[in-house]
Amino acid sequence: MLPSSSVEQRPTSRSSIQESGQRVKPSLPSTPIPPVLSNASAGQDSLQHAWQEAEGEEEHPDLGESAQEKSPYGKSSGYTIAPTSAPEDLEIPMEEMVPGADAMHPPLYVTITVLKELSLTLHVPGGKSYRVPLHLNAKEMQLIAYLAWLHGQSQGQTISLDKLREHIFGYGRADEDATPKKLQDALDSAKKEIRRQLRQVTLQVNQEVGYEATPPNLDIFAIRNKRYGLAEVCFVSDLAVIEAQHQLIQQAFDEGLLVDNVSEAIKEACDRLRKAYIGDFLADLIHESPEEVGTWVRKPFTLYRDYFLQAVLYAAEYELRAGQQLADEYLPGEGETPEERRKRQRAHYSRAAQLYRTYAMRACDSRFDLKVTFGGSGRAHGERVDMSERTLRRCITLYGILGSTHMVNQVYSAYYKLMKTISAKAWEPSKETLQDLQGAQAQTNAYRFPTRVMPHEPPPPHLETDGRS
Repeated sequence: MLPSSSVEQRPTSRSSIQESGQRVKPSLPSTPIPPVLSNASAGQDSLQHAWQEAEGEEEHPDLGESAQEKSPYGKSSGYTIAPTSAPEDLEIPMEEMVPGADAMHPPLYVTITVLKELSLTLHVPGGKSYRVPLHLNAKEMQLIAYLAWLHGQSQGQTISLDKLREHIFGYGRADEDATPKKLQDALDSAKKEIRRQLRQVTLQVNQEVGYEATPPNLDIFAIRNKRYGLAEVCFVSDLAVIEAQHQLIQQAFDEGLLVDNVSEAIKEACDRLRKAYIGDFLADLIHESPEEVGTWVRKPFTLYRDYFLQAVLYAAEYELRAGQQLADEYLPGEGETPEERRKRQRAHYSRAAQLYRTYAMRACDSRFDLKVTFGGSGRAHGERVDMSERTLRRCITLYGILGSTHMVNQVYSAYYKLMKTISAKAWEPSKETLQDLQGAQAQTNAYRFPTRVMPHEPPPPHLETDGRS
């Protein structure tokens, strides 16, 4: 039995496949496309370490007033108070804290999100949350996102100072501008600006509540022995949801539970993952400042797309099998008429077609994805391209079974334009795709697909995503 999990669950270990480094090429689940519709109708404790910089990294900390300075809010805190006040026009949106968060997080913590856009939210004692208005440049945003990615994989994970400087601040610089000193200066400047903006919020929050609800020198960085990570008060909320649901799916796969069936519990995990995946890793930044984004971003960008697309496929498989079961004349629901059964069957097939369409259109919509590669001169296309075309075929076949010829044409036209554009006209539809397109377009009330509508595609191996490498 799979363990229950809240959306905030943080995975504590990787799957055995991920640990061993094995990679299984993703493929469509083995369930064939069904016959026509039945009847043929169509810590606060961590703060004390927050300012421990690596030896020789910074000569002076960014905040440096007397630790004995008295709090302006009437209570002695023991924290350093920075001589910076928030601008009068700074607006901090307040949000209610997620119910149950107190049981999993300290009274004071910071949530970070990195899918679609970078965000920071400060949660204070009493259950209130404040969105931190971020006015950061591309390098500063990448600094937070890089550490958030590591933190999302394993709490406490760190990266060496040299790699951090090279991957973020060395990218796009000429050799003469990429000396260790210049890269360190850029890193120190980025940290200082991030801390300044966070400090503005903490000061304004304290002014609003009338007491020192949060230490003015609250920091998100954990720096020790020239290694960087996020402080323990940080929680990467969107990646935690994605990782938790992916772990449920992965565990079911490891236990052999997804060979012949996709359970309701796994379908729900897929739905939660798809809902939480509001966009690709740093998608807004990549769109707005592509020349400023280092190549390191492509790895988490691709990894979390793997998770999302895997969830889409398993959800589609669930709907496909549910509809196929209703084709059995001996499995009507209690008191259900044949027409009601056909209606339910059509609904399942329609949802499956829509999910296959989502995969087909999303898999190849960005060349930033490491797996979106187009062949040429006898070379095969990359796995995203192959999988997207295979899911397209399933989509248009299902729409043909449903008698939705207009959807067949609409989906194929949009897909054709996308693939021609993204490949710089290097992509051409396969003969299998053209055959299935012709068959789907020819569907009428009198036309019947054979039981196996894709005889040119043998049952492929089970779906799996790459491990972390």
